[in-house]
Amino acid sequence: MKPTGIRLKTSAAMLSAVMFSPAFAEPVTFEPIHITASRTQTDVTELSRNIEFLSSADIEQQQAASIPELLRYSPNIDLVGGPRSSVQSVNIRGLGGDRVLQLVDGVRQNFVSGHRPSYFLEPEMLKSVEVIRGPASSLWGSGAVGGVVSQNTKTASDLLAGRTFGGFIKQGWRSNDDRSVTTMALATQQEDIGVLVSGYYRDGNDIKLGNNDRLSGSSMRDKGVMGKFDWQLDDNQHLTLNVRSSRDEGNVPSNGAAPFNDTSNFLIRRRNDTDHVSLDYRLTRTLI
Repeated sequence: MKPTGIRLKTSAAMLSAVMFSPAFAEPVTFEPIHITASRTQTDVTELSRNIEFLSSADIEQQQAASIPELLRYSPNIDLVGGPRSSVQSVNIRGLGGDRVLQLVDGVRQNFVSGHRPSYFLEPEMLKSVEVIRGPASSLWGSGAVGGVVSQNTKTASDLLAGRTFGGFIKQGWRSNDDRSVTTMALATQQEDIGVLVSGYYRDGNDIKLGNNDRLSGSSMRDKGVMGKFDWQLDDNQHLTLNVRSSRDEGNVPSNGAAPFNDTSNFLIRRRNDTDHVSLDYRLTRTLI
């Protein structure tokens, strides 16, 4: 029994030294940990799908002109649709279009048609983007054979960081097509209620190619607004109302499936108006 007693005393002495050592007096800072839901209770070592996560810091660092451009450097994800940001989309492991499910704050957004836009958000207003690479139809339903692109927009609390009122105005310019981008947002947080209003306007001319020629019909003008209302009803209930509207104008081929140099595939002037309204109610219950 004596050796056991000696071990206990030694362990206690070591623990005391660690607790009161000056080296542990300073706080320890760890890297952020991102938890991504997969809808099934599965050990992380058994997950068969690869998940890509872009935080608000990653989005700010890239300064992308569109949502697909945010993902162009991610493994197994390709940007398709040409140089015009308004008609770009993503291809995950060879699958794109209606085989990749899009979500904005959990709401399905799939809209696929020839040379028509499919992403209607300004990257500046995104809090994070999560991408599931690979089949996910069993969890998300039809349209997720190639994967899922989940976009999460900012709230008033994300923009204010503890303040009660604030906002920003951001102006950008690109020399290739003389494209200007203006983004603004205002937010207020009063106790349990947060309100965020944002808008953007983008205007560009024809894109200049590598041989200094212009890509005819590539000029685009688009604008949009978003309003978001958050209400923390109590400790367990949260309500969010999200209203978005956008409009884009530009020239596109009359037949998206035909070769562009086909004489019958002439350019037409087109305007797209999109409106989205979503209401999200969340109830958190603790089961003992």
